[in-house]
Amino acid sequence: MNSSLSWRSVLAVVTVACLALAASVAGAAAAPAPAPSPAASPRCPNPGELLLPSNPRGAIPAAKAALGSPGRVLEVRRGPGSTYAAAVKRVCGAAVLRKSVYVNVHPLGMRCSACNLHAYVVQYDNRRWEVWTAY
Repeated sequence: MNSSLSWRSVLAVVTVACLALAASVAGAAAAPAPAPSPAASPRCPNPGELLLPSNPRGAIPAAKAALGSPGRVLEVRRGPGSTYAAAVKRVCGAAVLRKSVYVNVHPLGMRCSACNLHAYVVQYDNRRWEVWTAY
């Protein structure tokens, strides 16, 4: 009889432990994700100060300068058709995305695609090109 009683108490302890673990996992899954810090998000340019670039290839020198070393341009696209368009639109809006140019630059001498610079470049009213965010 004693062995039966100890088996039941072990079963009760295991059941309580499983329920506690399930409750803590469910609570962690239901918790909202922390808000991104303002320092982590890029400073969005004012769409009123931007020009809609007639030739997106004008953004290439600014993107190469942001790389800081010689690089080969792999892709130039207008903002809405670019790789990170959804993220840019979510952070800064459709107007900034529409007036941005996406430039993908690969550093010469490197063999990894992870080291590419994915830059978003805008042209201001004074015809100056500037990289406003890069991934």
